[in-house]
Amino acid sequence: MYHYIRPRPGPDDPIGRALSVEPAEFAAQIHWLSTHGYTPITLSELEAIRRGDQPAPAKPIVLTFDDGYRDFYEHAWPILRQYNFHATIFVITGLLDSPRYLTWEMVRELDRSGAIEIGAHTVHHVDLTQVSDAQLRAELTECATALREALGHPVLSFAYPAGKIDQRVKAATAAAGYRMAVTTQPGRAGADDDPLALPRLRVSGEMTLEQFAALLTVSS
Repeated sequence: MYHYIRPRPGPDDPIGRALSVEPAEFAAQIHWLSTHGYTPITLSELEAIRRGDQPAPAKPIVLTFDDGYRDFYEHAWPILRQYNFHATIFVITGLLDSPRYLTWEMVRELDRSGAIEIGAHTVHHVDLTQVSDAQLRAELTECATALREALGHPVLSFAYPAGKIDQRVKAATAAAGYRMAVTTQPGRAGADDDPLALPRLRVSGEMTLEQFAALLTVSS
């Protein structure tokens, strides 16, 4: 789980600093994955593997990026393209075309590449556990509709804003047609995990390459 791929801000922005991975450090992490035999796939590809529709590659890993920041296009995408790595980025449709976020044209370009899956992250990035049933449905369905109309195909992967989830939210996510959804709960996703409540491993800005490697290689 990544957020920003950008130069880390100063200590006056501790949250942004923790969520920011320097482009050079990200490049080192991607190189490490490549040299250690990992195969990055999209969340939809993971779903196809779980369904038995395609075989699992060697050491599959899903690289996810939350919020749809423009620095993904500027810094992460060129590095991923260099290694022919796949990834999933979750976008907030109400913020696309605004400063710091992807433009709709960037989203379409990434989708057309075939390597980057566009996932949904609601319209306004609200805590879904705290909204009404009507707003919950709107945040889920209107995001999916906007992306489907822009990309020309359904969007089936979802990330819960800030990882906030309960049974009502999960049921509404399924009803909206999403097949895979990720939380912010730490951990590896196993074959028996709920496809609408998958855990992830967070990559923080202060993490060294050795800590990154340990995150993936430590015993479950």
